[in-house]
Amino acid sequence: MPLFNKKYRLTLEDESSLEKKVNLSLSFFAIILLGVAFLVVAGALGIFVFASSPMKNRLPGYLKESERTATEEQHLRLDSLVQVYEINEAYISGILNALNPSEETPWRAMDHKPHPLTLDSLKPASPEERRFMERIRERDKYDIDYSSPSPSQTLMFGNVYKGAVISQDSRESQVADIILPKGAPVAAVAEGKVISVATSPKNSGAFEVIIQHPKGFLSKTGRLSRLLVRPGDIVAAGQIIATGAAREGLKGNHVSLQLWHDGDPLIPSRFLPPYHSSPKSQNNSL
Repeated sequence: MPLFNKKYRLTLEDESSLEKKVNLSLSFFAIILLGVAFLVVAGALGIFVFASSPMKNRLPGYLKESERTATEEQHLRLDSLVQVYEINEAYISGILNALNPSEETPWRAMDHKPHPLTLDSLKPASPEERRFMERIRERDKYDIDYSSPSPSQTLMFGNVYKGAVISQDSRESQVADIILPKGAPVAAVAEGKVISVATSPKNSGAFEVIIQHPKGFLSKTGRLSRLLVRPGDIVAAGQIIATGAAREGLKGNHVSLQLWHDGDPLIPSRFLPPYHSSPKSQNNSL
């Protein structure tokens, strides 16, 4: 008789009364099907119990898409905070070296690839910073005269590009918004030494270059794209320091320019060449 045609009988009998309680007659094929069904049900029950417990998080790739996205965003935010810390550290070091020049100050080479950052990755100002800024405002509110230094301290400043102009809204601002033709490079406004190269979180990671000029002058040119200088480089007036602006607008490219003398801020439009400054300017040199 073939194996699959054989039949097996399962009998359960109560010995006290000799009464049969269970009497099953199954073929070999039926027994195999019951065994497979039992394994499937047991496996499904085990998977359900495992998926309902915290152990499911230990399975590789089990995280939901939303949870995985949230985890990646937290890692990116952490990386952005680390970048902000390193950029601010380099920026502050450059300012301190500009105010207190020292040949022993070590300069760390900066990565010349912009790292776009968002404003929400920056921490708000601390109470100490707010108190310091308030003291500075109280001190400076009476300093309304931004006249030129004495003739013995004069320094001729050039323009970042021959065809550039300062926007009307920033002609009386300490941060000049300079509009260049599309594709125009950016030059140093005077001779000096590059003391800082950093990216600006407020300008989506665009570069800014700080140059220490003779006789206590300092300039910062921002919103730059690809740089051609590094910290420690000696540049001449009119030397190209960047290939252009970081962003292009409908009417041209925009870069920013700030000037200081002995730590005091100046209004750039009053000291740049006539075709590059406000009509109200009366001085073309420092």
